[in-house]
Amino acid sequence: MTRTAPAIRLRHLTAAGLIGLLQACASTPEPVDDGSDYLAAERARVAGLPQAILGDACVVRDVSGSGDHVLRQQSLNISDAALGSLRQRLQDKGIAVPQAALPTACAGIGRVGEPPRVAPTWEADASELDTRYLTTSDSVNEGTAGLNHRLLGAVGQAIKTADGDYKRRKLNLTDDDLAAARDWAGADTLWLLRIEGIDVSATKVFFAGGNTNDQDCGDRRLDARQRLRCEQRQEDALRNSDRFSYTLALVDLGSGELVWYNNTRNVPGRPYEPSNFGSVWAQRALSPFYE
Repeated sequence: MTRTAPAIRLRHLTAAGLIGLLQACASTPEPVDDGSDYLAAERARVAGLPQAILGDACVVRDVSGSGDHVLRQQSLNISDAALGSLRQRLQDKGIAVPQAALPTACAGIGRVGEPPRVAPTWEADASELDTRYLTTSDSVNEGTAGLNHRLLGAVGQAIKTADGDYKRRKLNLTDDDLAAARDWAGADTLWLLRIEGIDVSATKVFFAGGNTNDQDCGDRRLDARQRLRCEQRQEDALRNSDRFSYTLALVDLGSGELVWYNNTRNVPGRPYEPSNFGSVWAQRALSPFYE
């Protein structure tokens, strides 16, 4: 009987070589690092420690022309809702929250011009802010508002330059700012929250030709060019739709490092509805750091 070529080759393998071959076939690929070990280590590090919350929530009215402005009352409404649900979620995890405040609304936001314009209610005319920061309470002083702005800016810059992997990142903050933040928080662990909602006026939607597009860009009948045009139309529609984005970041005030963040962009929905920032939102915002 004629032997096959593989059988001939196998006869010439030494015992050690055959064992090595079998071990190689039985080995499994290296596991992909999904960050679970890093998150587990960081959760263990802060376990039992108090965790404060600081941040900023903002609703901007996006209108035709150059009339974009801040909606003050709507910004305050979502500030209260988001802060309450986030604090409750942490407390449900057994975490003490010594301080929790969103002392500013739209601090340092660029899309409404310099200085930014604000309208107290839907019907009121927009006017320029007489101070740099729109504060959420009369008891918030300029120093606290400025510190909040610098913290948010440092976290935003770190996220912008992040490469997506799980690791600590040094924040561009002075020792004085870190000390002031620790003093305010009563803790070394701080959750920093920023919410930006875009409310698109009916007038802008009308001039943009509407804001709905139900076409499935993944339809197999579309060729590459048609799919690209479809995706561009959907992006245009999103720009002319109500939506909100949020960033939640965990900061180590002792080392001045960004530990973890959730940066979620362009969630469809009315950004001024407090119900969008309830318990379900808080659970998503903290996941997967806290499930």
